[in-house]
Amino acid sequence: MIYVYQLPKRLSDGFCFSGGRPITFLNVDWFDGPLEMTLGDVQEWVKTKNYFTAAPPGTAFLILSQIRPGLTSVVMR
Repeated sequence: MIYVYQLPKRLSDGFCFSGGRPITFLNVDWFDGPLEMTLGDVQEWVKTKNYFTAAPPGTAFLILSQIRPGLTSVVMR
């Protein structure tokens, strides 16, 4: 599976040396892409989705795939 998360505008403040600080990622999409799908294919596909085109400029989306780590990246609107 490939998951797409919208990152919060503000990821954290300061340093997180003692246990971290929770932040909320919004899960906006998930799909099972074909094995031939490259990182570039996934990024271009995400850019066509409504959640991407409707997001304000500067919004970041995190793409994760635990089975296919080569498809993990961040796409900026």
